Amino acid sequence: MKHTDFILSPITGLIKETVSACMGIGDGMETSTIAEHILQSLFLQMTGFQEQKMKCICWEMATYDYEYRYKRFKQNVLGECSNYKEKNQVINDIVNCTQSISGTLPLLDRSTKNAIITSVVSEIDNIILNTNLYKWESRQYKDYKDVIKNIKGSQLLVQGKNNSVSLFQEHKDGIGGGYKDLVFIYDKVYRHRNRCAHNTLSYQENLPTLNKLMDNDYVYENYFLRYAMLTLIDSVTVTLYKNYLMVLNTI
Repeated sequence: MKHTDFILSPITGLIKETVSACMGIGDGMETSTIAEHILQSLFLQMTGFQEQKMKCICWEMATYDYEYRYKRFKQNVLGECSNYKEKNQVINDIVNCTQSISGTLPLLDRSTKNAIITSVVSEIDNIILNTNLYKWESRQYKDYKDVIKNIKGSQLLVQGKNNSVSLFQEHKDGIGGGYKDLVFIYDKVYRHRNRCAHNTLSYQENLPTLNKLMDNDYVYENYFLRYAMLTLIDSVTVTLYKNYLMVLNTI
């Protein structure tokens, strides 16, 4: 499988690379002027990495399943795999292709999903704490931690109708702690991805207005939360794809 190493590689490797690159510039006040540039650059690298990974997964599965190949590349072609709907579709593709081989729906149990969340939070802490990224935006990091601690395994990979699954649970009461659900939070990630990728910030004010800062939803405009959401999606995707490889190798 040509793309397997890339598909199984963790997205957090990009965060590690950025932290290492920043070690040579010191951590004085004068470095804060490049903070937004570096944080945004890392964010775009991570979104692009994930989009390419999802396309590679589809291509690899289509190599072995010709019916899936026709459906995905002729009848219902995916776009950039950047929005929630398309990421969710790829997740469903992995589940369905695995089920077509094994005969059973390959959902993750709650302990596995809880372990994914714990691993994501722990790894991001281990990579970012006490680095330039943390020192530049320590307030953002605190806000991120306040949000992320409310995410539970039951909110990931929820079974729906007709053997479909939802990457994130949509719930009117949110994830808890007064925070919106994961679909809403990811939509904020996606909107910022578009702002950065299409450079729509170039004709807007550099700083948020006071009204935006006072908005309850401003807490989601947070780079560490964006990194964590992308890492959560990556971890779920890789776990499901490993299950797919395991059943594929039993043929």
